[in-house]
Amino acid sequence: MESHEERMSGFDTFKKQTVENIFGGIDFSTKGYIDHLVFELVRFINHHPDYCTTSSCSGRLVLFYNSQETKGVHWTYVNHGTCDVNDVELAIQQKVEENTLLIMKVEPFIMHICCRTPEAAKQLHQWSAECGFRESGITLGEKRTMLAIRTTAFLMELPVARNGQLLFPKEFLQIAVEEAILERGFQEGAGGGFRERTAIDIFGGEALAIIHLHAVEPLHHEHLVGAKI
Repeated sequence: MESHEERMSGFDTFKKQTVENIFGGIDFSTKGYIDHLVFELVRFINHHPDYCTTSSCSGRLVLFYNSQETKGVHWTYVNHGTCDVNDVELAIQQKVEENTLLIMKVEPFIMHICCRTPEAAKQLHQWSAECGFRESGITLGEKRTMLAIRTTAFLMELPVARNGQLLFPKEFLQIAVEEAILERGFQEGAGGGFRERTAIDIFGGEALAIIHLHAVEPLHHEHLVGAKI
């Protein structure tokens, strides 16, 4: 069993490598880079000596189907920003396997954070729950303490098409996409609340001013690589 000193040293080594990857442009996710809506939150959390982000998503709308050929999930459309019903409809019309049921799913903000100690994890867990992420949870592993910040409150999933044909009138698809955009707005508000709470409690008011600046002038992908914490 690891001693306390070994565990702390292991966290520091893991954090150093992870942060170097994040701000060096090394990203193992399908998208390949951090969503700009959560980049400032990622930066502030990683600036704290007790925390290290390992994955994040600002929320997304996806279309997918379960492939009978590959026995896996195949995505046909992924959007992390503002959705347009015409783009979604074009994606639905793409040729897929016969008798395939296409699913539309709206997934909310999620973030995984490696914490130095269980006490540090409990503090962030409390803030996330108070900001609406009530399904957040802590995992106590042999080597690492992980916190998952998440909620199912903004989750939506429904079948939309079979063999490229809508299962309902386009007007209903319009409503579904608008609802997805509305849900994104709700989750961005909740994510913003957690972001501001974290900035205030960890870094004080100066950090909050910086966050508000980037809320007006959001960062884009070309600003992320090489950015300093």
